[in-house]
Parts: sequence; C-alpha cells; structure tokens
Amino acid sequence: MKMPVTSLLAATFALAPLLTRPAAADPTRLTELFRDGFVSMYAPGGCGNNILRLIQKAEEARIPLNDAQVIVLENEGGSVFGMLNVESARDERWPGEKNWYFHVILVHGGLVYDFDYTNDPVVDTVESYLERMFLHEERRPPDGFLVGREHKLNEYSVRSVSARDYLRARTRNEKPKYSEKIWLRQYLDSATKKD
Repeated sequence: MKMPVTSLLAATFALAPLLTRPAAADPTRLTELFRDGFVSMYAPGGCGNNILRLIQKAEEARIPLNDAQVIVLENEGGSVFGMLNVESARDERWPGEKNWYFHVILVHGGLVYDFDYTNDPVVDTVESYLERMFLHEERRPPDGFLVGREHKLNEYSVRSVSARDYLRARTRNEKPKYSEKIWLRQYLDSATKKD
C-alpha cells in the first residue's frame, strides 16, 4: 500500500509535535486521574470508550488537554488476518499477547495513557510504550507464532485527532475527523529523532 509523498509529509508534520514534545506539559494530574480510574473507567474490549471516559473525567476535573491526541492504530497488512498483534495486553491473570482489530490510546505531554497496557496503571513514553506493547516479541512455544517487527513497522497505521475533537464528535455520535494515516515506522522514527 503506497501513500502519496505529499500526504505522507503532511501527516508526518501533523503528528511530529506529539512525538517530540517533552513531558513538560505537566501530565501529573492526568496521570493521577488515569491511575485512580484504572479499574473504574475500564471496560474490556472498549478502548475507544475507555479513552473517551478519561477525556470526559479530565474535562470535568479541568485538566488541560490542549496538546492531547487520541491515536488509532490499525493493521493495514495481511499478518494476523489484518488484526493488531499486541504483546503486553491487560488480562485477568497476566498481561500478554492478544490480537485486536484496532486500538485507541491517548498521548499527552509525550506520554501514553492506555487502559489495556499491562495489568497495572503504567504511563509510559511513546517510544517505550510502542516497543513494549507492539514491537518486542518474545519467542513463542512451538504452537505460537511471531508476526515480526518489520511487518508491524510497515503495516500498522497511525492516525490522530485532538482529544477535544474526539470528545466533541463522540458526544454528538459523529465519527471523529482523523489525520491522514502514517505507518508505525514513520511515527516511531519521528518519536526518536534528535534535533
């Protein structure tokens, strides 16, 4: 699947501030809210609604979300029948591998808020989160499989929308207007680039 260069550049520049902004956006209050609501705001299989609840609670608590972005990840390739293969998913017993059709997270101040990331309320940097949640694959038993880092980097797409626009659209029962997609490799490269 090829993307026009102009679309790719526009999407990359639109997402770049999210990846390079340091955690100086003071996400302390949002992190506290996330940790306090890790159990009460969570519904299995409802990542988009979980993030919506977090945004709503943040708005109620008057936590500024000016630079917060809702990120949607999808598998655009054929691996795992077009499903996302995640490595550190929340589970009743222990976190581990799962396959989902898509996944929704919140990025604010360079940190990721994801109710499905491990069994504890972990807030991680974008780079560390992507590595642990998607890219680092442990060796599987003989009946298991590895999707492969390169497949994920080249076939998983990333789209974003501001937290405010996501909240507005979802409360009006409208579809959010996401940015053009970029590949996970481009998103991660933007996150790790040093000026």
